[in-house]
Amino acid sequence: RCSIHRALSRSAAATGFDYQRDLQEVVGASNGVGSKASLVLARGSFQPNKFLALAAVAGATITNYNGTQMFTPPKGATSVAFLDSSTLAMGSTDSLQAAIDRYAAHTQFKGPLADKAIAASATSDAWFATVTPPSQFIPPNSTAVPANVLQQVREVSGGLRFDASGMIATGELTTVSSQQA
Repeated sequence: RCSIHRALSRSAAATGFDYQRDLQEVVGASNGVGSKASLVLARGSFQPNKFLALAAVAGATITNYNGTQMFTPPKGATSVAFLDSSTLAMGSTDSLQAAIDRYAAHTQFKGPLADKAIAASATSDAWFATVTPPSQFIPPNSTAVPANVLQQVREVSGGLRFDASGMIATGELTTVSSQQA
């Protein structure tokens, strides 16, 4: 714990970012197991120039894509970009470039997944949602969950709500038919 705390303190000093104070929200997206299209977005109060300076000192590769600075740590498969001073994006170069393009075009997130995500986030502090069958996220031949169970599930959402008395967990599964529920 002490070494982690020291590392976080050094990072906060170098970047001006204290995750306890400055991080508001994190959301991740993927289109399946082993996907190179995974993306993580964080909302908070960032100082992008300090992050970029630290990345440069650490030997990261810094590139410009459509006016947005992206950096990839040495030997890193994940790149990072700040869409603005309150939005950080992380993912493969292709997913990051697509996110930058969507941000520049002011694309609105809409459709069934957006509706499910809005419903889950409205009632939870930490949540997840998917309209992709969960069987798509489990590697082939996995024994973690019986395949015949997952093949009946089409959508999943859930969340955690924290309050003074503890934590409340909620979840919803949508199956192929009412007989599979």
